[in-house]
Amino acid sequence: MAGTSPDPVRGSQLVPHIATSEPAATRGARGRAGTQRERDVRKRLEADGWIVLRAAGSKGCGDLIAGKRGFPTRLIQVKGNGVNAYKTFVPAERKRLSEAAYQAGWEAWLVWWPPRGACTWIPEGAWPQ
Repeated sequence: MAGTSPDPVRGSQLVPHIATSEPAATRGARGRAGTQRERDVRKRLEADGWIVLRAAGSKGCGDLIAGKRGFPTRLIQVKGNGVNAYKTFVPAERKRLSEAAYQAGWEAWLVWWPPRGACTWIPEGAWPQ
């Protein structure tokens, strides 16, 4: 089937590829910056005693899963655009993250870290509808 690939989590089911109109060079630079932001958030959490798993290149609903005794497990999406926290964290993506966290009994969080700004942690309850 064109445009699909096997999903290792679901076995033989096929999932669609995400198409984009951005040039490959732009996507690559943006992807590297996003990956570095995810690693930086992970380092901060680990320095505070959290156990963190990174969903590298998953294109799933979350970038990181973080757990620490005495705290709810967090499903975290990291965004680093310079405009606002929700420019690329669109309603459908927020819904997927929220639903996945709910199904697992976790909390959904957005970490927005613009290129020349401070890291901001935004719990699901503060997201726009």
